Amino acid sequence: MLKKLAAIGFGAAIALSPIAVLAQTTAPAAGTTEAKPMTSTGSHRSHRRNKSRTAHQRARAGAAAAQQPKP
Repeated sequence: MLKKLAAIGFGAAIALSPIAVLAQTTAPAAGTTEAKPMTSTGSHRSHRRNKSRTAHQRARAGAAAAQQPKP
């Protein structure tokens, strides 16, 4: 059993090694931009305010849907 698992792992390492080499050596295509690091676009305060507003809107929408008579 141990030999079988070792053979499977060794075979996977041999089979996947060309893929790892390709990933390291490929140059980015022309016209592509590199990923920018995430930067904060707002404060914690504005995030909480926006989240509170959307929660209130969802609550109102749910209450309005509950008030409508079902056909």
